[in-house]
Amino acid sequence: MRTRRLSRRCAGSRPRWRGDTAERDTAGSAPLAEVALLRNPGLPALLVQAELGGAGESWETVLEAVRLLSHADASAAMLFGYHHLHLWRLGQYGNPGLAERAALGTAREGWFWGGASNPRDPADPGPGRRRLSGAPAQGLPDGAAGHLSTAAAVTSRRRRGRTP
Repeated sequence: MRTRRLSRRCAGSRPRWRGDTAERDTAGSAPLAEVALLRNPGLPALLVQAELGGAGESWETVLEAVRLLSHADASAAMLFGYHHLHLWRLGQYGNPGLAERAALGTAREGWFWGGASNPRDPADPGPGRRRLSGAPAQGLPDGAAGHLSTAAAVTSRRRRGRTP
């Protein structure tokens, strides 16, 4: 995508942002309205392959979009960057069906991804389940994302830090 076209797409969201970034960050509030605006111009599907309905762009383009958006609202731009990270991560687990469903939902329905992916976040193993507990090292604003991906370290000695 040409830089000028990307700039126009990003600029389409920015003027409608409230400009209350500092106050919202101080209060610990999520940029819900700003994330909703990011869905409108199709920006969440920048990294999704063109054959699945996305823009088929590179990480270089995604990071340029993050830079452009950060001029208006650094918090929303950070969530936008993490959205792409979480969406990309879903394709790294050897489950192509899951990755394709996530990409299609993102391209067709504007899904916005958030998650907890710090390997230091503990997972509490149990019979046939994993439970994340406690606050993640990097907080996920409640309600900012419609879909979540998670990753954590299993701390059980029986499993020696590996998940099945």
